[in-house]
Amino acid sequence: DKYYKEMSRRIVISLKAHYALDPKEFLALVEPEGITHFIYKRRAFYVDALAATTYFAPFDVLVKELTKPFADKYFYKRIPREIAQEKYPFLLYRDEQSVVIDVVALRTFLDAGGVFPEPVV
Repeated sequence: DKYYKEMSRRIVISLKAHYALDPKEFLALVEPEGITHFIYKRRAFYVDALAATTYFAPFDVLVKELTKPFADKYFYKRIPREIAQEKYPFLLYRDEQSVVIDVVALRTFLDAGGVFPEPVV
């Protein structure tokens, strides 16, 4: 019971962070957990993928709710396409499948007044 409760809690945090609508919401979810790096699955944010997203019960209801917004509303869509460490130090890696974010560097970027580009759809 304790294992399931903890795993459920972590899955919910992970899903909410993955589909967070802005960087502050994202950080509010991952920082208390001590998460230092986060990997986004790029394919999950394609318009057709969002519409077809499913997950196993009981998390399927949460996933359907999290994937309702328009594709350009997610924090993920604000992450720059270019890897430019001097401009976006939180963006560590990007390829056809994944994007890796340094959570600590993202916090520093935001606290310094860093600005994100417009959403990429």
